[in-house]
Amino acid sequence: MGAESYYLYDDSAMTDAYARWAFLAAEDDPVATFIECVREESSVYPRPMARENLANDPFRMNAEAVEAAFAEARAQGRADDIERVEASNGDVYFYSTTYLTPRRAQALAEWDAVERIRNV
Repeated sequence: MGAESYYLYDDSAMTDAYARWAFLAAEDDPVATFIECVREESSVYPRPMARENLANDPFRMNAEAVEAAFAEARAQGRADDIERVEASNGDVYFYSTTYLTPRRAQALAEWDAVERIRNV
């Protein structure tokens, strides 16, 4: 159930995770979407979330929209546990300090953005 609508989905046609993402996108609350996706990535996988991940369907958020959502989440006091980190190539990642230490997040961001490509 959303703020103004009910949402249903067929679990034979989409995963629970994608249904949740589609719900977040349909609710059109970039701050809630940002916070939930960063925390999920940090807790479930655990790894920092690349800023570019929110450019994909169903979110379609560009870099400026993601940065604005991060700033707004921080301003609202809803994301005191969320930090931003950059890999050496400039790729931006976000993570929750509840699940990842700054050092671990930096190392994983560097691995994803730079080192992984060298090891394929």
